[in-house]
Amino acid sequence: MMGYAERREDLARGREVGWLRTGDLATRDPEGYYRITGRLRRMSKIAGIRIGHDAVEAGLRAQGIAAAVVGDDKTIFAAYTADQDEDSVREALAGLTALPVQSLQVRRTEALPRLTSGKLDYEAVRSSFAASCATTSRDIAEAFRHAFFPTPVDERDSFVSLGGDSLRHVLLSMEIERRLGAVPPDWQKLTVSELGRMARSCRGRLSSIDIEHLIRALAILFVVVQHATLWPVPVGSASLVVLVGYGLARFQSEALIAGRLRPLVRPLMLVLVPYYLILLGFAIGWGEIPWASVLLIANFGYGNPADHTMLPYLYWFVEAFVQMTLVFAVLFGMPWVRRRAMRDGFRFGLVLLAAALALRLVGPTLWPIGGRQIFTLPWVFYLAVFGWCVVFANTDGRRVLLLGLAAVTMSAMAYLGGNWIGSWVRYEAQVLVIAALLFMPRLRLPQRMVAMILLLAAASFHIYLVHRLVPEYFLEDLEPARSPALAAMLAIASGVGLGLMTFRLQNIGLQWLREWRKTAVTAYARLPEKDPTMI
Repeated sequence: MMGYAERREDLARGREVGWLRTGDLATRDPEGYYRITGRLRRMSKIAGIRIGHDAVEAGLRAQGIAAAVVGDDKTIFAAYTADQDEDSVREALAGLTALPVQSLQVRRTEALPRLTSGKLDYEAVRSSFAASCATTSRDIAEAFRHAFFPTPVDERDSFVSLGGDSLRHVLLSMEIERRLGAVPPDWQKLTVSELGRMARSCRGRLSSIDIEHLIRALAILFVVVQHATLWPVPVGSASLVVLVGYGLARFQSEALIAGRLRPLVRPLMLVLVPYYLILLGFAIGWGEIPWASVLLIANFGYGNPADHTMLPYLYWFVEAFVQMTLVFAVLFGMPWVRRRAMRDGFRFGLVLLAAALALRLVGPTLWPIGGRQIFTLPWVFYLAVFGWCVVFANTDGRRVLLLGLAAVTMSAMAYLGGNWIGSWVRYEAQVLVIAALLFMPRLRLPQRMVAMILLLAAASFHIYLVHRLVPEYFLEDLEPARSPALAAMLAIASGVGLGLMTFRLQNIGLQWLREWRKTAVTAYARLPEKDPTMI
């Protein structure tokens, strides 16, 4: 411990220091010998656990993994050159540190960065991870700004604080999964900056997903298959109605109870803008305006597709969605309704469910329109109320009670709906949907499957709008009677494909609009100030 030698002659000098604070860490064995184990600077304390980076490097090296390990008091970073995949190295790192994977980031590299002296360049490793996190943070912020355009988004905002809805929830879930490699539980409560700090290298073989998204993806596939094969069991549309109430309760109930109805407008615009574009296309093709569909009342028996006074029957869901949203808006516009919902959302939901079921039973009598009554609001509104009640069933007793009510109600509806196999399949499937939402709100699936499910769920409304355009207007020459199987497969594939394309085009259009708005605002800000007296 003689100090530092700067030239050859210094080596002949004796000891000139009494104590030298090196920052090294060491252990002392029973015989009094010391062994250097690391550096004080190369230490992290995460969740109360002290972790020496050098010790972790040594542990990885013992497993045949050459790595450079750095970190802070939130995350351990490891760059490595071994042949193992990132999942294996992350598992090894988790075993050595006893930390959850959310606190571990790994990246495979061709060579570890080194200084001219040959030592590992830990600052370069740290900088590469910091740059990656910064890019991820910008990506997440960009995804939020795109989803909530034109509402300004700050890094302190969260999905909940911005007043998100179910349509934006599935869209952002897809973007977060793509950018982070996983969808964190309750991500909607995290700020944009907190999400941005979750690095992409937290990717694992499995990812968790909201069961709502799986139900939505399966439901839209059921709708497409039903219309392509004339399978008379509308399982998918009924499930989508349940999700309408579930989404309102989960993401917009706080705003509704507070008397803020504006958050309901955003999801309506996401639905109505593409709907009216489709309507415009039909109007141009027909040379007539389907006024019943323009006014969103065709599902009550007004108009007929044959005389071009309404859109084809499948668009009833859009009208019912708007009508259900308006019903909730009217209800929560009343202070006494808000007070009851604020006291206990579940009890309020049960009262609303009783009223909706009464409306379902007397509706056909009050509005006798024959078979078209299945498209009306009284026929389906109780399904949405079941979705609302699921969110507020916050105890095991309430969940069991609601599931029991669902089983009894759906069995009664199956019997009243004709008491045939299709009716029973349709309604009993909703019992399974409600049970899944109640008792299995999230599940873990392979990441590739999660990505596919989120894409289908995010594009579900676009698929619904356009999935019959190609089969009915461009595939008529295939003569389905000769090959019904081929016609059905082409109808399903074209319907889903066109829906995904439409979803993509809408995102491109919104991105262009946002960039144009940003450019216009910047250009306006650069204009010279004008004399107010000249205006």
